[in-house]
Amino acid sequence: MAQSETNNGNYRKVKTGIPGLDTLFFGGLHLHHYSTNVEEAGIVASRNQEGIVIALRGPRGVNKTMLAVQMMHGLTKNIHEFRKDKLGIPIVYSLNKRADNMENMLLNFVLSRIIENMSGLWREHIAEHGNSSVFCDFLFDTSLPFVFQKDGAGDDSVLPDNIITGLDSFIRNNIITYNPRTGALHLRRSRPGDDTRNMLCRRRHDTLSGYADDLRLGCQYPALLKGEFFKVNVNTFGDENYGTKERQPVYGYFESNNVQKLSNFIDYLNGLQGKFLSCIVLEGFSDLSNDDLSKVEINSLEQTLRKSALISIIVFDKRTKNIETNADIVIDMRRSFSAQEEYTYNELQITKSIFQESVLGWHQYKNKSTGIEVYPSIHKLLHERNFYVNNRRLDSLLEIDYPQYMEIALQNGATIENDITGLSLYERYIKEKTDLKEEILEDLCREDPMTDCGNTQLLTERLLMSRIMPAFNGVPLQTQVSPVTAIIGNPNTLKGYLASLRTIDRCLSGKNTLSILLDRDERVIRNFFRFPIKGLGKEHQKLIRNCYSHIFVHLLRMGCISAEELFYNLKERLAYFPNSGRGMRIVMDNLHNIDVCFPFIKSQSLFVPTLINFCREKDMELDVICDKSSSMAGTLCLLADNVLCLDRDSNNPDHITIYVEKSSMLNFGKWQYRIDLENLIGLFRLPDTGEGKGLVVDGTKLNCDAVHRIGSTKNFWRQKYNVFSDK
Repeated sequence: MAQSETNNGNYRKVKTGIPGLDTLFFGGLHLHHYSTNVEEAGIVASRNQEGIVIALRGPRGVNKTMLAVQMMHGLTKNIHEFRKDKLGIPIVYSLNKRADNMENMLLNFVLSRIIENMSGLWREHIAEHGNSSVFCDFLFDTSLPFVFQKDGAGDDSVLPDNIITGLDSFIRNNIITYNPRTGALHLRRSRPGDDTRNMLCRRRHDTLSGYADDLRLGCQYPALLKGEFFKVNVNTFGDENYGTKERQPVYGYFESNNVQKLSNFIDYLNGLQGKFLSCIVLEGFSDLSNDDLSKVEINSLEQTLRKSALISIIVFDKRTKNIETNADIVIDMRRSFSAQEEYTYNELQITKSIFQESVLGWHQYKNKSTGIEVYPSIHKLLHERNFYVNNRRLDSLLEIDYPQYMEIALQNGATIENDITGLSLYERYIKEKTDLKEEILEDLCREDPMTDCGNTQLLTERLLMSRIMPAFNGVPLQTQVSPVTAIIGNPNTLKGYLASLRTIDRCLSGKNTLSILLDRDERVIRNFFRFPIKGLGKEHQKLIRNCYSHIFVHLLRMGCISAEELFYNLKERLAYFPNSGRGMRIVMDNLHNIDVCFPFIKSQSLFVPTLINFCREKDMELDVICDKSSSMAGTLCLLADNVLCLDRDSNNPDHITIYVEKSSMLNFGKWQYRIDLENLIGLFRLPDTGEGKGLVVDGTKLNCDAVHRIGSTKNFWRQKYNVFSDK
């Protein structure tokens, strides 16, 4: 198992052996001040080579001790892999639990995990040996004959003939299972329950140290078990250099007081005189009274543990939340209850973590036979990613950065090292950067048979009213400096098509447009900006390049980001534009995605008003596209200057109905209109030479007679779609 280490060897990450917990620490615990320079005696004596202290806190019954013991095993196993000098034997010390119970807890999860790996991760290794008992001969006492008591005619336990020589393969094939309650292998049967009638053989030892002694005496064992078994002192101490010295109890027979036990244990640690242990687990504080607990000098105890072991784990109860602790890592554990499902579950939280990054929040876990399993919350997947893509770069849609180039090149078989031409991957990127722009431009302008799906951005009413209806029954048009336009509609009603027309029209005239995409796949971002117009030719190449050079993207990935965080990052993004973006154009794509991808923003009722006010203060045009079913559609319609509602005929996909519900560009803006358009796609084209900037409307396809003044859009808003019914 590879361990990460910096060049100077001062830092080291060690896995806890609990995959879910390691995930929360991004690969393991960070050992600080680690040095590979040790004395000739092999014992660390440097003061700045102090260990770290982990505090586990929580009420009774949340498996704190199990987590601590499991962490001790995984940490010690991985510490042995990189520490070449001999560290002292790890200690598990409990103030209130018997040693045999602790030993049984430790050994059961180790054996259960090994058995699980035999039927999972090690299937191929076992299959190579055929019907054998290599693993089981080391773990269990297979020397005794197998004797079964028949249950009578109803017994469904079928005993294979070669069971004594094929235990490993039978475990792999789920014929045999390990029962932690009995500490033995059992023949699996269909009905529940294990007892002596289907028991095969018990484990060879009752302690982890017993198996470690077998390894020390040269016992043959599978290589895959290397590191799983080592000596552990439970409620005792022994020779710190893996010698054969007889272990002695830390406390005397008559010294049963927990405070005295703790005092004797601290005295033992202080007596190590520079010797270093691999790991220490100290638990049982829940049995101390409030008065006794108040007398414990926690800071002094933690300092002693730092000088005694690389990693120390202290298990506290919930009372210690009021006690000041200087632990490097604090993990809180609790029991929660869901009233809706009537379900009780356990959770843990990394409350404090220094020297390393960790995933905040509460994460569920369960205690199984193989030990604690931690299930990182779904926010862990989002925590690894930046919420904001290209947040601090001013790249247009035609730009491709080096990470994107590297990802594509490596997928196509390239290498980072120099190729046959002597150029590295980065040097090739710099050399090909100009050609890449032309390739991207050509790809964006290619013929796309799926263009009529309307998969781009938004159009404000200015384009609709001034280009589609240049003379609206003789009513003159008026302009507005920074209008806010809302495009509302059912899914797939060409809202995106109108959006792209608006973007192209503004960018052709040299106006920057920042499109805010909510939870889109960045690998297909450019597909949203293909030119949805006809008549593209070589004579338009300069216009097209100029248009795309003014389109910028601000991608927000889903997650628990607040509205305040969004506006803070939006301001930082706009700071890269001239005059901090003042006077430019903002497009908010698919506002309805907030309902399902951004729960914190959804709960902020002032988000839409703040967004509109933010753009107006900066004199920026704002276009927002939103589904009719969105929870924010009502607020958006109320505050927007222009509101367009789109509907599409289910029987005639070329027929689009546009309702002009609100218009700030028409005098007497209280009028409402319905516009029926056939074949809206392809209605616009780029201007021919000498026609000026902006888009041109094909007048032959425009039927101005399809404009009707209406009194209300209530039928549009009342129409609801239910895909699970005919209504």
